[in-house]
Amino acid sequence: MLLKKCIYFTFVLLIIQSHISYAVNVVFRTSFSLQKDKPVCEIDLLIGRKLKFVDPALEKISLKYKVQAVLKKNDTIVGFDQFFLEPPKNDWYTDIIHKFRLNGDYGLMQMELLITEYSNQVTTDTIARSLFYRKINGPQLSDIQLTGVLIEDAKKQVKLAPNPLLLMTTKVQDLYVYIESYHTDELQDDFYFLKYNLELANTGERKLVQWVRKTKENEDAILQKFSIAGLDQGAYKMTIQLLNSSKELIQEKSILFQRESNMTKQNKIKKFREYVELNGDIDPLWEQKLDSVHCREVLKAIAVVSAQEHNQQINQLLQRKKVKDQKQFVIAYFTKINNEKPAIPYQQLMQKAHWADSVFKGGFGHGFESDRGRIFMKYGIPNDLISVDDDPSAPPYEIWKFEQLHTGENNAKFLFYSPNLTSSDFVLLHSNVRYELQNPRWERELYKNAPDEYEGDHYIDATRMKRNWNRQARALFEQ
Repeated sequence: MLLKKCIYFTFVLLIIQSHISYAVNVVFRTSFSLQKDKPVCEIDLLIGRKLKFVDPALEKISLKYKVQAVLKKNDTIVGFDQFFLEPPKNDWYTDIIHKFRLNGDYGLMQMELLITEYSNQVTTDTIARSLFYRKINGPQLSDIQLTGVLIEDAKKQVKLAPNPLLLMTTKVQDLYVYIESYHTDELQDDFYFLKYNLELANTGERKLVQWVRKTKENEDAILQKFSIAGLDQGAYKMTIQLLNSSKELIQEKSILFQRESNMTKQNKIKKFREYVELNGDIDPLWEQKLDSVHCREVLKAIAVVSAQEHNQQINQLLQRKKVKDQKQFVIAYFTKINNEKPAIPYQQLMQKAHWADSVFKGGFGHGFESDRGRIFMKYGIPNDLISVDDDPSAPPYEIWKFEQLHTGENNAKFLFYSPNLTSSDFVLLHSNVRYELQNPRWERELYKNAPDEYEGDHYIDATRMKRNWNRQARALFEQ
Protein backbone atom coordinates (compact mmCIF):
# COMPACT_ATOMS: atom_id res chain seq x y z
CA MET A 1 0.00 0.00 0.00
CA LEU A 2 1.35 3.41 -0.91
CA LEU A 3 1.90 5.97 1.79
CA LYS A 4 -0.44 8.86 1.19
CA LYS A 5 -0.34 12.23 2.84
CA CYS A 6 -0.97 15.87 1.95
CA ILE A 7 -0.45 19.28 3.48
CA TYR A 8 -2.19 19.26 6.78
CA PHE A 9 -4.29 21.80 8.62
CA THR A 10 -3.10 21.88 12.23
CA PHE A 11 -5.25 22.64 15.21
CA VAL A 12 -4.09 22.85 18.80
CA LEU A 13 -6.58 22.55 21.62
CA LEU A 14 -5.26 23.68 24.98
CA ILE A 15 -7.33 23.19 28.12
CA ILE A 16 -6.17 23.89 31.66
CA GLN A 17 -7.28 21.03 33.91
CA SER A 18 -8.13 21.26 37.59
CA HIS A 19 -5.67 20.37 40.36
CA ILE A 20 -2.57 21.07 38.26
CA SER A 21 -2.06 23.07 35.09
CA TYR A 22 -0.96 20.44 32.59
CA ALA A 23 -2.46 21.14 29.19
CA VAL A 24 -4.44 18.72 27.09
CA ASN A 25 -2.71 18.91 23.74
CA VAL A 26 -4.62 17.73 20.69
CA VAL A 27 -3.36 18.10 17.13
CA PHE A 28 -5.04 16.70 14.04
CA ARG A 29 -4.08 17.15 10.43
CA THR A 30 -6.19 16.21 7.44
CA SER A 31 -5.26 15.31 3.89
CA PHE A 32 -6.92 13.90 0.81
CA SER A 33 -5.49 11.11 -1.27
CA LEU A 34 -6.87 9.15 -4.18
CA GLN A 35 -7.98 5.53 -4.21
CA LYS A 36 -9.14 4.51 -7.65
CA ASP A 37 -9.68 8.23 -8.36
CA LYS A 38 -12.02 8.55 -5.37
CA PRO A 39 -11.06 10.99 -2.59
CA VAL A 40 -10.22 9.55 0.81
CA CYS A 41 -9.61 11.84 3.78
CA GLU A 42 -6.76 10.72 6.01
CA ILE A 43 -6.49 12.08 9.54
CA ASP A 44 -3.36 12.05 11.68
CA LEU A 45 -4.39 12.56 15.29
CA LEU A 46 -1.96 13.32 18.09
CA ILE A 47 -2.86 13.61 21.76
CA GLY A 48 0.16 15.05 23.53
CA ARG A 49 1.87 13.54 26.55
CA LYS A 50 0.09 14.36 29.80
CA LEU A 51 0.61 13.34 33.41
CA LYS A 52 -1.96 14.18 36.10
CA PHE A 53 -1.79 14.22 39.86
CA VAL A 54 -4.76 14.46 42.21
CA ASP A 55 -3.27 14.47 45.71
CA PRO A 56 0.05 14.95 47.51
CA ALA A 57 0.74 11.23 47.14
CA LEU A 58 0.99 11.85 43.37
CA GLU A 59 -1.47 9.14 42.47
CA LYS A 60 -1.61 8.69 38.72
CA ILE A 61 -4.99 8.96 37.01
CA SER A 62 -5.55 6.73 33.99
CA LEU A 63 -6.54 8.47 30.78
CA LYS A 64 -8.89 7.35 28.07
CA TYR A 65 -10.10 9.20 24.99
CA LYS A 66 -13.17 8.60 22.85
CA VAL A 67 -12.81 9.99 19.34
CA GLN A 68 -15.72 10.57 16.96
CA ALA A 69 -15.02 11.93 13.48
CA VAL A 70 -17.64 12.96 10.93
CA LEU A 71 -17.20 14.24 7.38
CA LYS A 72 -20.25 15.87 5.76
CA LYS A 73 -21.11 17.33 2.38
CA ASN A 74 -24.31 19.38 2.15
CA ASP A 75 -25.40 17.98 5.55
CA THR A 76 -25.02 14.43 4.24
CA ILE A 77 -22.54 12.19 6.07
CA VAL A 78 -19.97 10.84 3.63
CA GLY A 79 -17.53 9.50 6.24
CA PHE A 80 -17.69 8.47 9.91
CA ASP A 81 -15.47 6.72 12.45
CA GLN A 82 -15.51 6.19 16.22
CA PHE A 83 -12.88 4.60 18.48
CA PHE A 84 -11.16 4.76 21.87
CA LEU A 85 -7.50 5.60 22.52
CA GLU A 86 -5.44 4.97 25.66
CA PRO A 87 -1.80 5.70 26.55
CA PRO A 88 0.53 2.69 26.62
CA LYS A 89 0.35 0.84 29.92
CA ASN A 90 2.70 2.28 32.54
CA ASP A 91 3.94 4.85 30.05
CA TRP A 92 3.13 8.42 31.06
CA TYR A 93 5.40 10.24 28.66
CA THR A 94 4.65 8.97 25.15
CA ASP A 95 2.30 10.88 22.84
CA ILE A 96 -0.72 9.01 21.51
CA ILE A 97 -0.57 9.03 17.71
CA HIS A 98 -3.27 7.45 15.57
CA LYS A 99 -4.01 7.48 11.85
CA PHE A 100 -7.43 6.74 10.41
CA ARG A 101 -9.39 7.33 7.22
CA LEU A 102 -12.78 8.66 6.26
CA ASN A 103 -14.47 8.40 2.88
CA GLY A 104 -14.51 11.77 1.18
CA ASP A 105 -15.86 13.50 -1.88
CA TYR A 106 -14.99 16.34 -4.24
CA GLY A 107 -15.95 19.89 -3.32
CA LEU A 108 -16.62 21.61 0.00
CA MET A 109 -17.02 19.43 3.11
CA GLN A 110 -17.37 19.97 6.85
CA MET A 111 -15.39 17.90 9.33
CA GLU A 112 -16.24 17.60 13.02
CA LEU A 113 -13.88 15.98 15.51
CA LEU A 114 -15.39 15.22 18.92
CA ILE A 115 -12.91 14.21 21.64
CA THR A 116 -14.07 13.06 25.07
CA GLU A 117 -11.46 12.64 27.79
CA TYR A 118 -12.13 10.32 30.70
CA SER A 119 -9.86 10.91 33.72
CA ASN A 120 -10.67 12.45 37.09
CA GLN A 121 -13.33 14.39 35.22
CA VAL A 122 -15.03 14.03 31.84
CA THR A 123 -14.26 16.73 29.28
CA THR A 124 -15.68 16.91 25.77
CA ASP A 125 -14.51 19.25 23.03
CA THR A 126 -15.59 19.62 19.43
CA ILE A 127 -13.38 21.00 16.68
CA ALA A 128 -14.91 21.85 13.30
CA ARG A 129 -13.14 22.63 10.05
CA SER A 130 -14.13 23.22 6.45
CA LEU A 131 -12.25 21.10 3.92
CA PHE A 132 -12.16 21.41 0.15
CA TYR A 133 -10.87 18.93 -2.39
CA ARG A 134 -10.87 19.97 -6.03
CA LYS A 135 -11.13 17.49 -8.84
CA ILE A 136 -8.24 17.77 -11.30
CA ASN A 137 -7.97 15.94 -14.57
CA GLY A 138 -4.62 14.71 -15.84
CA PRO A 139 -1.23 14.47 -14.10
CA GLN A 140 -1.13 15.79 -10.56
CA LEU A 141 0.65 15.59 -7.22
CA SER A 142 -0.40 14.75 -3.71
CA ASP A 143 0.72 17.20 -1.10
CA ILE A 144 3.97 16.78 0.78
CA GLN A 145 4.90 14.82 3.88
CA LEU A 146 8.00 15.75 5.87
CA THR A 147 9.71 13.96 8.72
CA GLY A 148 13.15 13.59 10.23
CA VAL A 149 12.83 9.98 11.36
CA LEU A 150 12.13 6.63 9.69
CA ILE A 151 10.59 3.84 11.78
CA GLU A 152 9.81 0.16 11.37
CA ASP A 153 6.34 -1.24 11.99
CA ALA A 154 5.52 -4.68 13.38
CA LYS A 155 5.97 -6.17 9.88
CA LYS A 156 9.46 -4.66 9.55
CA GLN A 157 8.23 -2.24 6.92
CA VAL A 158 9.91 1.17 6.94
CA LYS A 159 7.54 4.10 7.41
CA LEU A 160 7.87 7.80 8.03
CA ALA A 161 7.48 8.77 11.67
CA PRO A 162 4.65 11.28 12.20
CA ASN A 163 5.71 14.89 12.72
CA PRO A 164 2.43 16.66 13.49
CA LEU A 165 4.07 19.97 14.30
CA LEU A 166 6.38 19.99 11.26
CA LEU A 167 9.22 20.82 13.62
CA MET A 168 12.83 19.80 12.97
CA THR A 169 15.30 20.37 15.79
CA THR A 170 19.04 20.46 15.28
CA LYS A 171 19.13 16.85 16.46
CA VAL A 172 17.50 15.98 13.11
CA GLN A 173 20.26 15.80 10.49
CA ASP A 174 18.26 14.39 7.53
CA LEU A 175 14.95 15.50 6.06
CA TYR A 176 12.76 12.84 4.42
CA VAL A 177 10.38 14.25 1.79
CA TYR A 178 7.52 12.11 0.52
CA ILE A 179 5.09 12.83 -2.31
CA GLU A 180 2.91 10.91 -4.75
CA SER A 181 2.23 11.51 -8.42
CA TYR A 182 -0.92 10.47 -10.26
CA HIS A 183 -1.72 9.89 -13.96
CA THR A 184 1.69 10.82 -15.33
CA ASP A 185 1.13 7.94 -17.79
CA GLU A 186 -1.08 10.41 -19.69
CA LEU A 187 1.98 12.50 -20.58
CA GLN A 188 3.24 12.33 -24.15
CA ASP A 189 6.82 11.27 -23.31
CA ASP A 190 7.94 8.33 -21.17
CA PHE A 191 9.36 10.43 -18.35
CA TYR A 192 8.77 13.57 -16.30
CA PHE A 193 10.66 15.69 -13.76
CA LEU A 194 10.24 16.60 -10.12
CA LYS A 195 12.05 19.76 -9.04
CA TYR A 196 12.74 20.17 -5.29
CA ASN A 197 13.36 23.68 -3.95
CA LEU A 198 14.09 24.50 -0.29
CA GLU A 199 14.16 28.16 0.76
CA LEU A 200 13.81 30.41 3.78
CA ALA A 201 10.13 31.20 4.14
CA ASN A 202 10.51 34.88 5.02
CA THR A 203 13.24 35.92 2.55
CA GLY A 204 13.04 33.35 -0.24
CA GLU A 205 16.79 32.68 0.04
CA ARG A 206 17.38 29.38 -1.75
CA LYS A 207 19.04 26.61 0.25
CA LEU A 208 18.64 23.60 -2.02
CA VAL A 209 17.60 22.71 -5.57
CA GLN A 210 17.43 19.19 -6.93
CA TRP A 211 15.95 17.67 -10.08
CA VAL A 212 14.69 14.08 -10.19
CA ARG A 213 13.78 12.30 -13.41
CA LYS A 214 10.96 9.75 -13.10
CA THR A 215 9.37 7.20 -15.44
CA LYS A 216 5.71 7.91 -16.03
CA GLU A 217 3.19 5.72 -14.20
CA ASN A 218 -0.48 5.79 -13.25
CA GLU A 219 0.50 6.16 -9.59
CA ASP A 220 3.93 6.56 -8.02
CA ALA A 221 5.34 7.11 -4.53
CA ILE A 222 8.58 9.09 -4.25
CA LEU A 223 10.74 9.39 -1.12
CA GLN A 224 13.80 11.66 -1.15
CA LYS A 225 16.37 12.25 1.58
CA PHE A 226 18.14 15.59 2.05
CA SER A 227 20.82 16.56 4.57
CA ILE A 228 19.77 19.57 6.66
CA ALA A 229 22.72 19.46 9.08
CA GLY A 230 23.77 22.94 7.98
CA LEU A 231 20.34 24.60 8.20
CA ASP A 232 20.10 27.36 10.80
CA GLN A 233 17.09 28.05 12.97
CA GLY A 234 14.10 29.51 11.13
CA ALA A 235 11.02 28.86 9.02
CA TYR A 236 11.54 27.04 5.70
CA LYS A 237 9.42 26.22 2.68
CA MET A 238 9.80 23.05 0.62
CA THR A 239 8.33 23.27 -2.88
CA ILE A 240 8.03 20.38 -5.34
CA GLN A 241 7.18 21.03 -9.00
CA LEU A 242 5.84 18.50 -11.47
CA LEU A 243 7.18 19.22 -14.98
CA ASN A 244 6.91 17.42 -18.29
CA SER A 245 9.88 16.24 -20.34
CA SER A 246 10.27 19.76 -21.78
CA LYS A 247 10.45 21.12 -18.20
CA GLU A 248 7.12 22.89 -18.54
CA LEU A 249 5.33 23.31 -15.21
CA ILE A 250 2.23 21.17 -14.67
CA GLN A 251 1.62 21.57 -10.94
CA GLU A 252 3.50 22.46 -7.74
CA LYS A 253 2.96 21.85 -4.04
CA SER A 254 4.58 23.52 -1.03
CA ILE A 255 4.79 22.96 2.70
CA LEU A 256 6.28 24.98 5.57
CA PHE A 257 8.33 23.59 8.44
CA GLN A 258 10.22 25.03 11.36
CA ARG A 259 13.87 24.43 12.13
CA GLU A 260 14.57 24.99 15.82
CA SER A 261 17.90 25.09 17.57
CA ASN A 262 18.47 23.51 20.96
CA MET A 263 20.19 25.98 23.25
CA THR A 264 23.65 25.02 24.44
CA LYS A 265 24.29 25.01 28.16
CA GLN A 266 26.22 28.27 27.88
CA ASN A 267 23.40 29.98 26.00
CA LYS A 268 20.80 28.78 28.50
CA ILE A 269 22.78 30.04 31.47
CA LYS A 270 23.37 33.35 29.67
CA LYS A 271 19.65 33.64 28.94
CA PHE A 272 18.84 32.94 32.59
CA ARG A 273 21.27 35.62 33.74
CA GLU A 274 19.72 38.13 31.37
CA TYR A 275 16.39 37.79 33.15
CA VAL A 276 15.68 40.54 35.68
CA GLU A 277 12.58 41.26 37.72
CA LEU A 278 10.20 43.94 36.52
CA ASN A 279 11.42 47.50 36.82
CA GLY A 280 10.43 50.72 35.14
CA ASP A 281 7.04 52.20 34.34
CA ILE A 282 3.77 50.39 34.95
CA ASP A 283 1.28 50.28 32.08
CA PRO A 284 -1.87 52.14 33.27
CA LEU A 285 -3.90 50.77 30.36
CA TRP A 286 -3.36 47.08 31.10
CA GLU A 287 -7.05 46.39 31.68
CA GLN A 288 -7.93 47.69 28.22
CA LYS A 289 -5.62 45.10 26.64
CA LEU A 290 -7.65 42.21 28.06
CA ASP A 291 -9.36 41.13 24.84
CA SER A 292 -10.45 37.55 24.13
CA VAL A 293 -6.98 36.37 23.05
CA HIS A 294 -5.00 38.04 25.82
CA CYS A 295 -7.49 37.01 28.52
CA ARG A 296 -6.92 33.36 27.64
CA GLU A 297 -3.15 33.84 27.79
CA VAL A 298 -3.33 35.55 31.20
CA LEU A 299 -5.70 32.89 32.59
CA LYS A 300 -3.33 30.13 31.55
CA ALA A 301 -0.41 31.97 33.15
CA ILE A 302 -2.39 32.37 36.38
CA ALA A 303 -3.26 28.67 36.35
CA VAL A 304 0.45 27.79 36.28
CA VAL A 305 1.30 29.71 39.44
CA SER A 306 -1.96 29.91 41.38
CA ALA A 307 -3.31 27.71 44.13
CA GLN A 308 -5.28 24.63 43.15
CA GLU A 309 -8.63 26.14 44.11
CA HIS A 310 -8.40 28.56 41.18
CA ASN A 311 -7.77 25.94 38.50
CA GLN A 312 -11.28 24.53 38.25
CA GLN A 313 -12.72 28.02 37.89
CA ILE A 314 -10.13 28.93 35.25
CA ASN A 315 -10.91 25.72 33.36
CA GLN A 316 -14.59 26.65 33.30
CA LEU A 317 -13.85 30.21 32.15
CA LEU A 318 -11.70 28.93 29.28
CA GLN A 319 -14.38 26.48 28.16
CA ARG A 320 -17.24 29.01 28.32
CA LYS A 321 -15.27 31.62 26.34
CA LYS A 322 -17.16 34.58 27.87
CA VAL A 323 -14.66 37.43 27.71
CA LYS A 324 -16.52 39.59 30.23
CA ASP A 325 -16.33 36.87 32.91
CA GLN A 326 -12.70 36.13 32.08
CA LYS A 327 -11.75 39.79 32.36
CA GLN A 328 -13.54 40.16 35.71
CA PHE A 329 -11.65 37.18 37.11
CA VAL A 330 -8.27 38.47 35.90
CA ILE A 331 -8.79 41.95 37.36
CA ALA A 332 -10.07 40.54 40.66
CA TYR A 333 -7.11 38.15 40.90
CA PHE A 334 -4.47 40.86 40.59
CA THR A 335 -6.45 43.37 42.70
CA LYS A 336 -6.45 40.86 45.54
CA ILE A 337 -2.65 40.71 45.35
CA ASN A 338 -2.18 44.49 45.20
CA ASN A 339 -5.35 46.48 45.77
CA GLU A 340 -3.78 49.85 45.02
CA LYS A 341 -1.70 48.91 41.99
CA PRO A 342 -2.94 45.62 40.45
CA ALA A 343 -0.95 46.44 37.31
CA ILE A 344 2.26 45.59 39.18
CA PRO A 345 1.53 41.87 39.86
CA TYR A 346 -0.08 41.63 36.40
CA GLN A 347 3.07 42.87 34.65
CA GLN A 348 5.35 40.84 36.90
CA LEU A 349 3.51 37.65 35.96
CA MET A 350 3.25 38.39 32.25
CA GLN A 351 6.89 39.43 32.06
CA LYS A 352 7.82 35.99 33.37
CA ALA A 353 5.34 34.35 31.01
CA HIS A 354 6.67 36.14 27.92
CA TRP A 355 10.26 35.41 28.91
CA ALA A 356 9.36 31.73 29.34
CA ASP A 357 7.76 31.80 25.88
CA SER A 358 10.99 33.05 24.35
CA VAL A 359 13.13 30.38 26.02
CA PHE A 360 10.93 27.29 26.38
CA LYS A 361 8.65 27.48 23.36
CA GLY A 362 8.29 23.94 22.07
CA GLY A 363 5.45 22.48 20.11
CA PHE A 364 2.24 22.87 22.06
CA GLY A 365 0.88 26.06 23.53
CA HIS A 366 2.84 28.71 25.34
CA GLY A 367 6.38 28.26 26.60
CA PHE A 368 5.19 28.83 30.17
CA GLU A 369 2.88 25.82 29.82
CA SER A 370 5.80 23.49 29.10
CA ASP A 371 7.32 21.63 32.04
CA ARG A 372 10.44 23.79 32.17
CA GLY A 373 8.36 26.93 31.74
CA ARG A 374 6.01 25.89 34.53
CA ILE A 375 8.88 25.20 36.94
CA PHE A 376 10.46 28.57 36.09
CA MET A 377 7.13 30.36 36.62
CA LYS A 378 6.67 28.70 40.02
CA TYR A 379 10.20 28.70 41.40
CA GLY A 380 12.27 31.14 39.37
CA ILE A 381 15.82 30.86 38.02
CA PRO A 382 17.83 27.76 39.04
CA ASN A 383 21.13 28.32 40.81
CA ASP A 384 22.74 25.64 38.66
CA LEU A 385 21.85 24.13 35.28
CA ILE A 386 23.45 20.94 33.95
CA SER A 387 22.81 20.17 30.29
CA VAL A 388 23.82 16.82 28.75
CA ASP A 389 23.35 15.96 25.08
CA ASP A 390 26.24 13.55 24.44
CA ASP A 391 25.21 10.51 26.49
CA PRO A 392 24.99 7.65 23.94
CA SER A 393 22.40 5.73 25.99
CA ALA A 394 20.09 8.63 26.83
CA PRO A 395 18.25 11.43 25.05
CA PRO A 396 19.29 15.01 25.86
CA TYR A 397 18.47 15.97 29.47
CA GLU A 398 18.79 18.87 31.87
CA ILE A 399 19.12 19.03 35.66
CA TRP A 400 18.01 22.18 37.46
CA LYS A 401 19.16 22.81 41.04
CA PHE A 402 17.83 25.39 43.49
CA GLU A 403 19.53 26.15 46.78
CA GLN A 404 16.19 27.14 48.31
CA LEU A 405 12.62 27.50 47.02
CA HIS A 406 10.12 30.09 48.22
CA THR A 407 8.29 27.17 49.86
CA GLY A 408 11.24 26.74 52.21
CA GLU A 409 12.54 23.52 50.65
CA ASN A 410 16.33 23.31 50.31
CA ASN A 411 18.46 21.58 47.68
CA ALA A 412 15.55 21.26 45.24
CA LYS A 413 16.25 19.40 41.98
CA PHE A 414 14.40 18.79 38.71
CA LEU A 415 15.40 16.51 35.83
CA PHE A 416 13.93 17.17 32.37
CA TYR A 417 14.53 15.14 29.22
CA SER A 418 13.71 15.32 25.51
CA PRO A 419 12.41 11.88 24.45
CA ASN A 420 11.25 12.92 20.97
CA LEU A 421 13.66 13.76 18.13
CA THR A 422 10.97 15.79 16.36
CA SER A 423 10.29 18.08 19.32
CA SER A 424 12.45 20.63 21.09
CA ASP A 425 10.41 20.33 24.26
CA PHE A 426 11.77 18.85 27.50
CA VAL A 427 9.41 17.07 29.89
CA LEU A 428 9.82 16.68 33.63
CA LEU A 429 11.01 13.16 34.46
CA HIS A 430 11.82 13.42 38.17
CA SER A 431 12.10 15.84 41.09
CA ASN A 432 12.72 15.73 44.82
CA VAL A 433 10.24 18.55 45.50
CA ARG A 434 6.93 18.01 47.30
CA TYR A 435 3.87 17.85 45.03
CA GLU A 436 6.05 17.61 41.92
CA LEU A 437 6.69 14.44 39.92
CA GLN A 438 8.75 12.01 41.99
CA ASN A 439 9.48 9.05 39.76
CA PRO A 440 11.53 6.24 41.40
CA ARG A 441 12.07 4.66 37.97
CA TRP A 442 13.35 7.83 36.35
CA GLU A 443 16.78 6.38 35.62
CA ARG A 444 15.28 3.30 33.91
CA GLU A 445 13.11 5.59 31.78
CA LEU A 446 15.99 7.87 30.86
CA TYR A 447 18.19 4.92 29.84
CA LYS A 448 15.50 2.77 28.27
CA ASN A 449 17.77 2.24 25.25
CA ALA A 450 19.85 0.02 27.56
CA PRO A 451 16.97 -2.01 29.07
CA ASP A 452 19.05 -4.92 30.41
CA GLU A 453 21.71 -2.90 32.22
CA TYR A 454 19.82 -2.43 35.49
CA GLU A 455 20.85 -3.08 39.07
CA GLY A 456 19.19 -5.99 40.85
CA ASP A 457 17.73 -9.37 39.93
CA HIS A 458 14.23 -8.37 38.84
CA TYR A 459 13.49 -6.40 35.68
CA ILE A 460 10.12 -5.09 36.87
CA ASP A 461 11.23 -4.03 40.37
CA ALA A 462 14.58 -2.52 39.40
CA THR A 463 14.78 1.27 39.62
CA ARG A 464 18.49 1.98 39.11
CA MET A 465 20.94 1.48 36.27
CA LYS A 466 24.39 -0.03 36.43
CA ARG A 467 27.19 2.50 36.47
CA ASN A 468 29.54 2.96 33.53
CA TRP A 469 32.02 5.59 32.43
CA ASN A 470 29.55 7.86 30.63
CA ARG A 471 26.26 7.11 32.43
CA GLN A 472 26.36 10.07 34.78
CA ALA A 473 22.74 11.18 35.27
CA ARG A 474 22.28 9.82 38.80
CA ALA A 475 25.68 11.10 39.97
CA LEU A 476 24.93 14.55 38.51
CA PHE A 477 21.47 14.60 40.10
CA GLU A 478 22.64 13.50 43.55
CA GLN A 479 25.85 15.52 43.85
